[in-house]
Amino acid sequence: MNRTTPHAGASGALRPRAVRWLRDWLPVTVLVLGVLIARSTLADHYHVPSGSMEPALVPGDHVLVDKSAYGFRVPFTHHVLLPRDVPRPGEVVIFDSPENGVRLIKRVVAVGGDEVAVRHGRVFINGRPLEAEAPGVEHY
Repeated sequence: MNRTTPHAGASGALRPRAVRWLRDWLPVTVLVLGVLIARSTLADHYHVPSGSMEPALVPGDHVLVDKSAYGFRVPFTHHVLLPRDVPRPGEVVIFDSPENGVRLIKRVVAVGGDEVAVRHGRVFINGRPLEAEAPGVEHY
């Protein structure tokens, strides 16, 4: 009896290879994508580049940031899906400078509607001097 084996051809040879690739790399790909999405929308870490926040934060410190504190965003965008809260005076925030895009870390001293003035090296919010809340904080 003469038996012929079916010719696998190019597509038949690729199928096991593609299945093996998916089995090996799909979990890694999903994990990497999940980490990227989490860093984009939930939390991330940054290092403090300068001494502008001393003594609370010194150059080289690392900070963990809750990116969902003010709302849940669409991954990799600034579009907020579900707002949660707004920055309040005293909180430390990280944002990109509107001037040159450099990432900054600063303490909130005033919010929208507040009047801010600097007189004789002191900061005034709505006509009242800003008081140092933490020991060692100096006004310049």
